Amino acid sequence: MNNRFNAIAVAIALLGISTGTAQAANTTIITVIANIVASPCTVSTETLNIDLGDIQASALEAAGSTTPWSPVNSILLTDCPAGTSSVIASFQGTPATNGDSDGYKNEGAAPTISVQLADNESTPKMLSTGKTESLNIVNKAAQVDVKARLYSSGVAAPGAVKATINVEFEYK
Repeated sequence: MNNRFNAIAVAIALLGISTGTAQAANTTIITVIANIVASPCTVSTETLNIDLGDIQASALEAAGSTTPWSPVNSILLTDCPAGTSSVIASFQGTPATNGDSDGYKNEGAAPTISVQLADNESTPKMLSTGKTESLNIVNKAAQVDVKARLYSSGVAAPGAVKATINVEFEYK
């Protein structure tokens, strides 16, 4: 009886192998995607205050007049990883409402005044809202050099001047 059971088991097994026809099944295709991005540097200068001090209203009494540029101030990026070779700094803020297409709106009390920001080149590039500055990473670091000044669209009235500018970094 044992031989008969073994013969039946072998026959069933062979029948399963020999049919050769498989039933169609649904399939799934898996696609794996990724984007390797440059790792960020450490932004060592998280807050940069540029104090232009007290400015006489008479220095800004004519439309289009400006103060001298401030000394250069730097935003430092450090500890940049080996795979990061450059960075793009993007400047954003509320645009001036006094006719200054290069300026940021003064949030203070002097309505004819706006704040201008520029890089440190001999012919300064204005860094108004939406503008970018490209920098190469050298020795695992980079810096964004900026300077500021005030612009007047008319007779300057005494009052506080303040503009807030955000700088975002994109690493390459």
